[in-house]
Amino acid sequence: MKSRFSYGPVTASRLTFVVLLALAALLGLAVGAGRWTWVDEAPAAAEDGLPADEVYRRAVEGVVKIVAFDVRDGDYSTACGEAGSGFVVADDGSIVTCAHVVSPRGTPVTRVRVVFRTGELGERSLEGAVVGVDWATDIAVVRVDPDAVELGVLPLGDSGGLEVGDTVYSLGNALDYDFSMTQGIVSALHRVLRGSHDALIRGGIQHDAAVNVGDSGGPLLDSQGTVVGVNQQIATPGGQPTGNAGLAFAVPVGTVKDVLHQLRTTGTVVRPWIAIEALTITPAAVGLLGLEVACGILVVDVTPDGPAAAAGLRGGDRQVAVPGQPGRTVRAGGDVITALDGRSVHDTDDLIDCVQALRPGDRLPVTYVRDGRAMTTVIVVGVRP
Repeated sequence: MKSRFSYGPVTASRLTFVVLLALAALLGLAVGAGRWTWVDEAPAAAEDGLPADEVYRRAVEGVVKIVAFDVRDGDYSTACGEAGSGFVVADDGSIVTCAHVVSPRGTPVTRVRVVFRTGELGERSLEGAVVGVDWATDIAVVRVDPDAVELGVLPLGDSGGLEVGDTVYSLGNALDYDFSMTQGIVSALHRVLRGSHDALIRGGIQHDAAVNVGDSGGPLLDSQGTVVGVNQQIATPGGQPTGNAGLAFAVPVGTVKDVLHQLRTTGTVVRPWIAIEALTITPAAVGLLGLEVACGILVVDVTPDGPAAAAGLRGGDRQVAVPGQPGRTVRAGGDVITALDGRSVHDTDDLIDCVQALRPGDRLPVTYVRDGRAMTTVIVVGVRP
């Protein structure tokens, strides 16, 4: 089977859609036992960046080809385009890739074949184990025996410092042309990517370095040779699963770091959860729903027995038809959140950003309006079921 390279639509603006807050990966605090070297600093490089050939030379020994063992076939995938990519992140043999790379036919596997480049033309294949898979970010961690091969650990950088126009490099195994590098620029930032199971991945990096089937899970490097993202999907005309239109997207390295800590130590990812659906208030919504507040987010629904419900927040109690859109309704009558932890809330992005920075058990002060009255409460952040 093919490597499940994602070709889903990419959305840049989400001002009025309803979001269920099952939010970003919690940074794991435990480092765990065993050999573990975390590389956060790039090797010394000139201020204007390394030459392209030097970026490749430093990175290629840390890039791998990953082929999943499909239990249904009883063998590893062998056809062109069925492999994905990954890269070494620690000297205990931990490797980052995309979740869909280790999930032939949509089912996560436990075994993979990991191919390393050795020397100019040599390759070395090892058995690898899938440590954990996070569908919400389309990130997975694989581990190999660190004593079986010389590991080239790639340094993880900071995607927050990227700017549109910055040079980036993509390394991977495009169409089975193993250990290939392409060069491009950052085309846009803060894209929202659609990952596995329709999960939304925030902070996506759009770039135009050539990416094709087989590159999924490979690193996106900046001009200093540090990892700033994980190549996750491409966009093609009409959403067809072929061709390259010069639109590639990567999961930001900040998200990868959060998920990596948790997957390596526990095999799962714990996410903060307040259990509401919310809608950004727009001028049209004010008129349609008869709101008394012109800015904030409308609580559309509250999960029974969830953290928000326990704090006393209420969702809507009636359906209102949306003019000009037959069959579409919006639930009205819920509380309007205007501030979180003392900071004004303007849209659902503010809510997402606030909650994703929290940990289960944290207390979140909320200011809201109900029936024209400003009220306050405290939500104790829970764990997403």
